[in-house]
Amino acid sequence: MFVTLGNEHIIFYSHHNVYYLVFKNLNKEQAKAKIDIANIKRKLNNITITFSIGATQYIIDEDTFESINIRCDEANEEASIENNESSFVVK
Repeated sequence: MFVTLGNEHIIFYSHHNVYYLVFKNLNKEQAKAKIDIANIKRKLNNITITFSIGATQYIIDEDTFESINIRCDEANEEASIENNESSFVVK
């Protein structure tokens, strides 16, 4: 299952409340700005919803699907452990 964000960006649901945001042709600063928007605390009735976000950059000609997933999983786990509020970790 996926939802597009514009013509080149996608959100992909993986499992157990884990989503992947894939940004194409963005530099780190542009991607960080989009992630900062996604990482804003939300309120649903009296419940505060926060996010933990792990991120990595795709390295052309070096990365595989597995290497990207490993780094994202590690970053997300670290962000989840530190998540008193919204958190963001890059590996």
